[in-house]
Amino acid sequence: MEIITRVKNSDIYKKWHTNEYLVNYFFMGNTETIDFYSKKTKKITSFVISDTIEMKEDAVFQKEGEDLEELEIEKVKIEREEALKKATERREKKLPEEQITKTIAILQQQKHPIWNITYVTSNFNMFNVKIDARNGEIIEEKMHSLMNMIKK
Repeated sequence: MEIITRVKNSDIYKKWHTNEYLVNYFFMGNTETIDFYSKKTKKITSFVISDTIEMKEDAVFQKEGEDLEELEIEKVKIEREEALKKATERREKKLPEEQITKTIAILQQQKHPIWNITYVTSNFNMFNVKIDARNGEIIEEKMHSLMNMIKK
């Protein structure tokens, strides 16, 4: 992915880089972020991509004692636009009446690279589709009500 190359070639990345490894790519609206994880500090360093590249460090939400999986980017054969097209087709088939208010796409490692795409609707529903980033196969799809999640 050219966006990862852009980050790795940036001055800010070159000054920062130590032993961290790539764990995910995040896309929502006009925001693109690439995250690297440090086993030593147990923190994520995010590179926010726009006209410039900005860096910020965050705490990680993970199971205690487990490190995040490294994203095997070389195995990714399905680009973001292709994954979004496939997920959108599935969503339109399952929820044709729902208006989308937000689309979130994450490329992450779960034993192998997957696209984890979530649509938030105006009816306070979330439709999630997981797509194998190696071959484009839909692995899982789920519908959740945000209202039910808030009640819990």
